[in-house]
Amino acid sequence: SYKLTQVPDGMTVDEAAFGYNAVLLANTLQDQNGRLLPVFVLSIDGKDWRQPVTQYFITAYFKLFGASLFNLKFTSVIIAAISIILMFFLGRLILGNLGGIFTVLILLLTPIFMMHTHMALDNIYPIPFVIVWLFGVYQFKKTNRLLFLILAGVSLGLGYYSYKGMRSAVPVLSVLTIIYLSWDYLKSFQKEELQKIIKPVSVFFLSILPFFAVIPLLEQKYAGAVLGLEPKTINSIYSFLYPFFSSFDPSFLFIKGDDLLQHSTGRHGMFLMASLPLFLLGLYQGIRQKNFWIFLSLTFFSAPLLYGFVDSVHRASRLIYLLPAYS
Repeated sequence: SYKLTQVPDGMTVDEAAFGYNAVLLANTLQDQNGRLLPVFVLSIDGKDWRQPVTQYFITAYFKLFGASLFNLKFTSVIIAAISIILMFFLGRLILGNLGGIFTVLILLLTPIFMMHTHMALDNIYPIPFVIVWLFGVYQFKKTNRLLFLILAGVSLGLGYYSYKGMRSAVPVLSVLTIIYLSWDYLKSFQKEELQKIIKPVSVFFLSILPFFAVIPLLEQKYAGAVLGLEPKTINSIYSFLYPFFSSFDPSFLFIKGDDLLQHSTGRHGMFLMASLPLFLLGLYQGIRQKNFWIFLSLTFFSAPLLYGFVDSVHRASRLIYLLPAYS
């Protein structure tokens, strides 16, 4: 929270929209459009929807501690702190105490993470949900307890409504999870293996299904809040895949950073250049050790696969959910 209201100075229009509606909801239970406790809040001259996880977290914090610029931005500090704690526990679980510490250091020193701890935006909110999802999948494979798959499915489902960038990522991550849970059967196509995977796949699928099943109802009441205000046209396979491949442009990831200056220093990428050798080494070791590490690598490299639908190019703030896998 050091110099929280001074660096960066002022507010973006999105921060103002979150803060304004949080004040209204905390005091009157109505948003700027007079809607009573809406799932989504329409803001910025009817051009953008506020995501419910972020909007109501800020609202609850204002209700408890009052509305101020500091408190508005401090909500992101809380999310960052929660992410750090969860990241340590996941890192320690997989790599031991020292591994947990280094995992947290990588997360802490990542420029895009640092910047968003000082911005009252929803970009940072998917991180804890992604960590809990990874924890649930890892623990299920380790203990075979279905409760962890329920935790993974619910966490990923909630993450879907934490930030718009997760709309494209969650379907991909969900399919990858099901493939990972089914891998023993997919390798052999034996009936015995099929019987083993039916229950875990079903539990995960049913845990995340409600978050998708409710979309038609939400779109009917809040048109465009989930699937977007404007339909996107795909001209060719090349234009569709360009945003996906651009997400892994090394000059963007490690040197230039986000195209929008408010999400970038203009001098550093979304990841530290110094962490690149460690990432490559980790990727190599992960391929050698296989199992969960292959799954983790695939989540990193496939999550933006559907970004062609939103034409998102060189927007680091929309890829912040990759940080847990990277760390």
